[in-house]
Amino acid sequence: MKRWRGGTPFTLLWLGLTVVVVWSCREDVTAPGVCPEYCPSRRVQMIDSIFPGSIVRDSSFRGYVTGYQAAAMQVVTEGSLTESRSLIRFFAFLDSINGEPIVSLDSFQLELELLRRAGITGLELLVYRLPATVDTTTTFTDVEPYFQDSTLIGTIAIPDTVEDGKLFAPLPAGAFPTLEQDSNVAAVGVALRAADEGYVDLGTREGLKAAELKRYGTVLRDSVIIIDSTGTDTTIVTDTLVAASDGRQADMDSYVLEALPAGDPDALPVGGSPSARAFLRVDLPPQVVDSSDVSRATLILVLAEPVAGAPGDTLRLRADGLTIDIGAKSPLLAFPDDSPFGAADIAVGATDTVRIDVTHIINPLRVDSLLPASIVLRIVTEGAVVGEPRFWSSRNAAGAASLQVTYIPLFPTGVQ
Repeated sequence: MKRWRGGTPFTLLWLGLTVVVVWSCREDVTAPGVCPEYCPSRRVQMIDSIFPGSIVRDSSFRGYVTGYQAAAMQVVTEGSLTESRSLIRFFAFLDSINGEPIVSLDSFQLELELLRRAGITGLELLVYRLPATVDTTTTFTDVEPYFQDSTLIGTIAIPDTVEDGKLFAPLPAGAFPTLEQDSNVAAVGVALRAADEGYVDLGTREGLKAAELKRYGTVLRDSVIIIDSTGTDTTIVTDTLVAASDGRQADMDSYVLEALPAGDPDALPVGGSPSARAFLRVDLPPQVVDSSDVSRATLILVLAEPVAGAPGDTLRLRADGLTIDIGAKSPLLAFPDDSPFGAADIAVGATDTVRIDVTHIINPLRVDSLLPASIVLRIVTEGAVVGEPRFWSSRNAAGAASLQVTYIPLFPTGVQ
């Protein structure tokens, strides 16, 4: 073995030096950072506060979606706070069926699409004959004289187990005695009858579930070819009476309702028909909007009166932001109607305070200074229900809306 001066083995000496160097350069990667070099001097603080007066310059506008523009028609029973009825006018029939002369009309059939219903038993739709002149300007009062026993042409009993789907009403051949004089245009009105107050939602052409009126009759066919059972012999019969049918979809559909009682002038209506939207402007302290991370923001709304609407119905209230605030015609920065963000369900007749999550509107304000600090309230599906909650505006100090915000202040730059 090679030895160094003094007799110490060279290999052992080199190994000892290596251990010393390795030990002196070792880093403990599992050890936490040492304060104060790696830790701020301030603790992370989460603050939860209610800001009265944070909603200002609020207002409500009506007329966004009318009954004839809605994706559904809500029909409400008589005796409710507001009764509503459906009006349907169909495209004109031809003077012939499938190009063949009509000898006689045998019957009609009305087809409706049930979308939603109240959870009560014994629902029945009543079908009435209406003038062919009904249109989008027709009001509840205009058609009141036609919802009488003398113009009742059919009924549809809705089974208690049926929640949605097709409904059919057979109508007699004389259901539309003035069809020819009306240029083959037919119109019907639909009302709802039940032992208790309730509602049904019916499909519309706007929602791609239009009603249809089918016509069944006997036509004169010039010739009919009859083939025997063997498939070889044929017989031509001329001037034969055969059964035929055709149908027409809705050209116009809408629903009309009795006007709701007037609300307090200091209240903000939302929903109804034609639909209303409420616009709320946000006024939060700069240290919340500009210098904090908002983990949750809740809009607190106080009802001015019990929620009006169809008995047993539940309304979906949505809160959306704006891309630009130019008043009533401001474009929405909206999530889909079925999104869980920024929505709350409100039962008709409710009087409780309503809370709705608006974090998705408040939090982006710190990132994008061009976004307006505004909130829009609307009912979805808009214009399709008669329900109309009314909330106190900022003009009513005791009931004005407010914001509850949970936020974390940002650390000032350069502070250790």
